[in-house]
Amino acid sequence: MSGRGRDARAAGGHEGQHHPQGPRRHRAARRPRATPARPSSCALREARRLREGGGRRGCPEPPRFLGFRHDAPVIYIGGAGGFGRETYDALLAIFDQLAAGGESDPDVAFLDDARAGETVRGLPVLAPEQAEPGAEFVVAIGDAATRRRVVERLEAGELVPRSVIHPGAIIAPETTVAPGCVVLPLTYVSSSITLGAHVHLGAGVTIGHDAVLNDYVTVFLGANIAGDVTLGEGATVGGAAMILPGVQVGAGATIGAGSVVTRDVAPGATVKGVPAR
Repeated sequence: MSGRGRDARAAGGHEGQHHPQGPRRHRAARRPRATPARPSSCALREARRLREGGGRRGCPEPPRFLGFRHDAPVIYIGGAGGFGRETYDALLAIFDQLAAGGESDPDVAFLDDARAGETVRGLPVLAPEQAEPGAEFVVAIGDAATRRRVVERLEAGELVPRSVIHPGAIIAPETTVAPGCVVLPLTYVSSSITLGAHVHLGAGVTIGHDAVLNDYVTVFLGANIAGDVTLGEGATVGGAAMILPGVQVGAGATIGAGSVVTRDVAPGATVKGVPAR
């Protein structure tokens, strides 16, 4: 039997319910399958090629929603808050694409100490210690320092990070996406970008060519990162902010929402305004 994460959308679960689920094989209730839009034949060829160990061969669609391990029956989302639910929405969109190509999808559960035993969006919320070793995970927590601590805890429990990229996002060629990233819909990642491990890109973000976003960077809704920008490890860019070409933002720096950054930002600094100071 294939327990599908998307089935929880009609499971009737409500946040705050207690869930007696144990630590093994956490399956959500099932719902009637909707008929998803069929991906292009190019995308399906890409899926087959990747499973067989080949590389991309000029298809215009990058393999942005592919690559689930068949030996990983469950994906855990670290954090059952707002961004965790948005990440689950991205997984549901991925699962619909996989179903159109005849692929099965894994189960999904949240990991959250503060809400363990509850049900969120029809899915069980477990303590991290209940996660199955060897399963895949993505941490969906906005604060970079907290995200890092949770990642280290889950990796110590022998879980494996994976990226979640909504099919409605565009990832251009020659872009590197490290494990653990989350990219939400309507985001455009241009050519030759480097996304480090556990980077978060909210909905509607644009990243210009040759930009480098180091590990644990967070970019919120609608921000615009121009070409050749470097964001240091753990930097945070607020919603609708704009960073002009070639700017260097130091590790741990914070850019206020709606700001326009015209010059380099020192590590650990907080800047805001137009222009940002």
